[in-house]
Amino acid sequence: MKRQESRWGLVTLFLVLGCAAEFFLMQRVIRDCIEKPKDYIQWEHQDTGLVHMQNFTYDENKQALVVPQGGRYFVYVGVNFRMPDKDKVSGEVHFLSLKVLKYSNSYENNWPIMEVKDSIPDDRRGERRTMYTGQVVTLEEGDLLMVSIDEDNYELIDCSAETTMFI
Repeated sequence: MKRQESRWGLVTLFLVLGCAAEFFLMQRVIRDCIEKPKDYIQWEHQDTGLVHMQNFTYDENKQALVVPQGGRYFVYVGVNFRMPDKDKVSGEVHFLSLKVLKYSNSYENNWPIMEVKDSIPDDRRGERRTMYTGQVVTLEEGDLLMVSIDEDNYELIDCSAETTMFI
């Protein structure tokens, strides 16, 4: 009987020690999560609605994002195009071109860093095309990033509520 009681005492002791260890471990994990700086992307900016800026600023005059600090960045851009619903069809093919340009004080010129091309036939009423591209690029503080689309294709940009454009 005594042996059985001592075994139960040991089991209880290990159970209490295990629970205490788990409690202290969880407290440390919670503290680390609270104290760690946020190094993840916040997809909704507080001041600008559904825009992610993360220290980037937007230059209204140059219509470009301004790079906050030098480093390597993964730049990703996507735009949705849609053929309008129209009565008359010309049979032409619309060639779509999407470029990401970088302006740097060291080059003082717009330099294409990414480009993607596609086409959409005129007879495809309501058809959508999503063009996207992305890559890691080295940027310097103050560099400007711009998106360029052929002027002929502005009318094909799909700005409806269910689509998104991003850079």
